[in-house]
Amino acid sequence: MTVCCSSEFSNLNRNICLSTWDFQGIYRHKVSQDIDYDGKRISWHNDYESLQKFIECVFAQQGKWKSAGGTSKKFVSSIADLSCTWYPGKLNSLLFHGKTGDLVNDILVTVCKSTSFNTFENSVKVCVQNIPVLNSRDTDGMTNSSQTQTSNVSCSAVKDMCKQPSPLCVDLLSDFENMKINFEIILTRVDALQSLANTQAICFNNDNIVHLESVLDGEGT
Repeated sequence: MTVCCSSEFSNLNRNICLSTWDFQGIYRHKVSQDIDYDGKRISWHNDYESLQKFIECVFAQQGKWKSAGGTSKKFVSSIADLSCTWYPGKLNSLLFHGKTGDLVNDILVTVCKSTSFNTFENSVKVCVQNIPVLNSRDTDGMTNSSQTQTSNVSCSAVKDMCKQPSPLCVDLLSDFENMKINFEIILTRVDALQSLANTQAICFNNDNIVHLESVLDGEGT
């Protein structure tokens, strides 16, 4: 059982998405029966507020929620090609759209079919070989084996993220440049203070020598 990932999405930002999603959180919602898959559709069986937290926190999304007619609720992400619509009622259907939405759908189908977290984790890893996928957020009632531990995002993955016009990367780079400027200013001030201290020490020593010579001359007379 593996996640079906299209090569088209793989060439975009699949690695960025998967390195920030909370896979243990996804599995936790499966265990609590918030999400379900009956072979045809994904369903959400908790309330609207819980669904908002699930999409925004577990999948690290930002965007807007709105009514989509009747009791249905729709979310449109502002940072990824993802939208979803929930139809609360008898079926509680949860539909996803967009390239990232298709991946979310595949992930949820996979977790619903998994019999354990390790099975779920391995299924995702098959899809994204050599890409750090799972994070190490603490969960209740889950094993803490080496298989559930995750590696840090690789340098190449970080570089790929920062090559894109991400607001987060722009802010980080800006903060880093400001830190470099402030550090250079501090170094300049330290050098200036050191030079001043050396100059004052030399002047102090010269004054002492002159005073000592005058005292010796007085004793000699």
